[in-house]
Amino acid sequence: MKFRTSFLLFVLFLSISVPAVFGQGDQSQQSHPSESAAPSTGHEPRVSDEPATLTYQNREIVTLRGEVTGIRPKDRVASAERQLESLSDIAIHQKVETQPLGDAVIIRVGPTIIFSLFSQDVEPDSGKTVQETANQAAANLRNALQARIDQTKLSVILKGIGLSLLGTILFGLIFLLILRIRRYMLERFSRKTAESRERFKLFGVQLHTIAMSVLEALSRLLLLIATLLVAYLWLTMVLRRFPYTYPWGQALKGFLFQIVGDLASHAKRAFPGLATVIVIFFIARVLTRVIKQFFDSMESGQIPVPGIYAETSGATRRIVNALIWVLALVVAYPYFPGSQTDAFKGLSVFIGLMFTLGSAGIVNHLMSGLVLVYSRALKKGDFIRVGEEEGRVLEVGPLSVKIATRKREELTIPNTVMTSSVVTNYSRLSKEDGLILTTTLTIGYDAPWRQVHELLKMAAEKTPGLRKTPAPYVLQTALSDFYVEYRLGVSPEDLEQRYAVLSRLHANIQDAFNAYGVQIMSPHFESQPPDSIFVPKEKWYPAPVKKPDDDKKE
Repeated sequence: MKFRTSFLLFVLFLSISVPAVFGQGDQSQQSHPSESAAPSTGHEPRVSDEPATLTYQNREIVTLRGEVTGIRPKDRVASAERQLESLSDIAIHQKVETQPLGDAVIIRVGPTIIFSLFSQDVEPDSGKTVQETANQAAANLRNALQARIDQTKLSVILKGIGLSLLGTILFGLIFLLILRIRRYMLERFSRKTAESRERFKLFGVQLHTIAMSVLEALSRLLLLIATLLVAYLWLTMVLRRFPYTYPWGQALKGFLFQIVGDLASHAKRAFPGLATVIVIFFIARVLTRVIKQFFDSMESGQIPVPGIYAETSGATRRIVNALIWVLALVVAYPYFPGSQTDAFKGLSVFIGLMFTLGSAGIVNHLMSGLVLVYSRALKKGDFIRVGEEEGRVLEVGPLSVKIATRKREELTIPNTVMTSSVVTNYSRLSKEDGLILTTTLTIGYDAPWRQVHELLKMAAEKTPGLRKTPAPYVLQTALSDFYVEYRLGVSPEDLEQRYAVLSRLHANIQDAFNAYGVQIMSPHFESQPPDSIFVPKEKWYPAPVKKPDDDKKE
């Protein structure tokens, strides 16, 4: 058997090497490739450590693994490539055939031998014979030669170009449609959230801007993915329109189908968990809606609940909703796809560590905010004073309180500062009876106290911006060594205008006391002057002060 194999290899060597050496014979007579181009030395074919793949017209024909008479697989592949390139345009139309020759199988194009296959060339784990491998190689070679024939046909090229242009236009329209859908969805979401801004709040934080930013980033990501997918499909379609690039298009198509198949397989395995997560969050959503209706009814007074007031119902509802969503997240966590992987667990630990290290100050502000809400110290719209600042409350947030001052300034005061300071609420008790403003002045003992009372009340009655109920009142708060201390109490109509009202009141007090010749001893008294010190009425309007019309009539 060994002698027979060596003899066959020697015959193959002679059939290809003799014409090549003398330069004689046409292409059809060069019948054996270079795996027999070396003299027979009695070496048996063996499996090489460096297999090589024969590729023609961008198509894989066969993988050679055997080393024949010392010729390596890559040299055998190079010889076969030279044989294929040397085929004329007429020869490529000839039939591709296989011919057994002992233990080998020859693959020919017409009379021209392209390469030979041995048992060592068969893939070990394929379970195929040499003949089956040769048949497959011949079929692949037949397709490659047909591609070479097709790519020279003008009709095939023009058809490929036309279909490519049509596909380019189609995918361009699809891309424009994706852009229009994205723009429409963004505008619709922005309009819907703008119409219901109050629903997009969490612990007093306006989520409209945040939601729009997240949606904008998500839409850009989806647009990028859709663009890449459209470009991928377009490239696959164009490559498959031409014979030479057809294998590339098939490879891209196969790769896409493989990815889709893998995703479908993963989705199939993850579907039960995702369905459970959806059910859990759906139940949480239903509970939050029921709780919202309950607290809305409680805030309107339809359902009274001891210990919960209308001012605190909103904060209580948000806390309960937050607890429901946290509980839903904890219950749904094990059902998330990939939640048991090390990467998911590591990410969870990292997020928890960040929250633990960075939330100390935030938690302090949140707890202070809860103290402000549940102590009912203030609410939106109240006119308050904190330290040296006062103004109307614009917002009671989870981290800070915003107030607008009389100087049209917006102050942001952290909740920790609010809870550690004395907060004066001018609005809480003044809604029904009004806020009481007081002003103090001292009058000598020579002035009858009844006259002083009437003068102060007269000045209050002439001051615009004061409420009639409660009526102005006067108290004698001290009997000092040289004078009596009087305190006038009034109630302004507008809390924010109380300083302007107080200024007008002081002016009217001076006018009233000057008109009746009563001396004001404030702010200090040292001795009784020989004559009373006051401004007579004829000197109330010295130049450049203009006299009012009412006084001119008098």
